[in-house]
Amino acid sequence: MNPSTVSLERALDETRTGDIWLFRGHSGPDRAIQSMTNSPVNHVGMTVAIDDMPPLIW
Repeated sequence: MNPSTVSLERALDETRTGDIWLFRGHSGPDRAIQSMTNSPVNHVGMTVAIDDMPPLIW
């Protein structure tokens, strides 16, 4: 596994409300987004974690 990659299990265990997630894909569409936006990432997400519910990352 790439050292900058986080497993879903670890992400769900460590994330807290307000955390920002940056995603860098390697597919054709991912690279197109990175190229067209001049950005090293192609998607961002945020966490909402409420005590009695599983964390939501979207």
